[in-house]
Amino acid sequence: YGIFGHEREEFVSTFINSNHLAGFLGLSSLVALGYGAVRTSTERWFYLAVGMLSGLGVFLSLSRGGMIFYGVSIGVLLALLGLRRQGVVKRFSVVMFAGLGLASAVAYFAYDNVSQELGSLQAPHGFDKALLWEPLPRILSEFSRFGVGRGAQEGIYTRYNDVMPHLAIHHVENEWLQVLIDFGLLPGGILLGLAFCVFAMSLVVVRQQPIAAGPLAAGFFLALHNLTDFNFTLTSIALPLVVVTAGLLLRAKEGRLLLTPFVLQRSATVVVGWALLGCTA
Repeated sequence: YGIFGHEREEFVSTFINSNHLAGFLGLSSLVALGYGAVRTSTERWFYLAVGMLSGLGVFLSLSRGGMIFYGVSIGVLLALLGLRRQGVVKRFSVVMFAGLGLASAVAYFAYDNVSQELGSLQAPHGFDKALLWEPLPRILSEFSRFGVGRGAQEGIYTRYNDVMPHLAIHHVENEWLQVLIDFGLLPGGILLGLAFCVFAMSLVVVRQQPIAAGPLAAGFFLALHNLTDFNFTLTSIALPLVVVTAGLLLRAKEGRLLLTPFVLQRSATVVVGWALLGCTA
């Protein structure tokens, strides 16, 4: 941390983009915290330590979206853990303990940097990313059937970009809109619909088994984070999410909303295929 003397003392990692670093660590942290909340043996402390250290890394990355959406996802994790009342107080207590420890660590290591970074949202250009979305309606109107093609946006975007015409944008910093741009309204809409179905089935699994709350909260975190980023195009983030989601779905019991082994396995396959499409950018 700060070993290379970065001016803003960002967390040093193999990720070039700090937003991607925050996405990976947020995924790891929420899965670990969810597991730690439901474990009863000494391994609970291992999961909590991993969750707190990874969560600290989210804040040390100084990714504004990562920090904000991670905080929201902690609240989502608590809500998911409360879907099953038996043992809910104990699960809440564990997560709150980890949250207080994490907040203390963030305050000690990076209070000034985190405050400065979050404060920049109040600046006049704090939401410049939204400007990238202005040409999208025109692009969609001309490529509504099958989209521009995965990876082809950089060569097309400049034709429609009146706000920042000097920039060649390869991603619109919103993976959900990116799917529609790349594949078109109907194919992209089907992919987004499948993602919603997977989320709905995962929610059913969480009601059956609280241990699945962590993976679902992690998926929710990445879903929010990709409103302002493109984490799903990285294999190092998309594939761990695929593994976690497939494992979550396969935990389901039969007889709940058609959650048979056949449906679950095919759903997991769909998730794998969808994520792999994102990894080809």
